[in-house]
Amino acid sequence: MPDSTENIIQQIKDYMTRYGGSYYEWCIGTTRDVTPQIIKHKLVQQGDRWMANQALSSAGAKNVFDYFARLGVTTYALNQDKDAACVYIYLKNDHTSP
Repeated sequence: MPDSTENIIQQIKDYMTRYGGSYYEWCIGTTRDVTPQIIKHKLVQQGDRWMANQALSSAGAKNVFDYFARLGVTTYALNQDKDAACVYIYLKNDHTSP
């Protein structure tokens, strides 16, 4: 279910606090469909620390992305889809890319 920018930011902050790591140890991106991103970033669905949230709009997703980018979270914006309303974040690991 789509959520507001403020709620997504808080959920991500809570998730990051729970699993630790500095901001630069996390990576954030936006997408229409998170499944290809899981594969692209070489995430292990059952084991790696990652989450995805559907924003109310692509503008909302971009606001979440920009918020965490300003804090120092690694950004994945290669060929970023301007209509992407899903925000995903993961804790980088030896096997993830980036």
